[in-house]
Amino acid sequence: LLGIKSPRHLWRKILADTGIEDLHLYDLRHTFASLALDSGVPLDQLGPLMGHKSTATTHRYAHLLTTRARAVSKLTAEALDSHAAGGK
Repeated sequence: LLGIKSPRHLWRKILADTGIEDLHLYDLRHTFASLALDSGVPLDQLGPLMGHKSTATTHRYAHLLTTRARAVSKLTAEALDSHAAGGK
């Protein structure tokens, strides 16, 4: 798409040029997936963005939903408390 024939070679050059050590392409993919899931992107929509052909591959990122699930659970619990207290 961008005419890059060797992403790994380009990545090594970027790291060398910037002096960055111990940063891998996978780290960027993992961060992208984490931020997408935390922003509410469903796994079935994340898969194609990550270039996954199998939903099973995308489901390896499901553990990243924990933060979002906790936030949703907290909001739901607060809504239940409010409702039980007579609020709407």
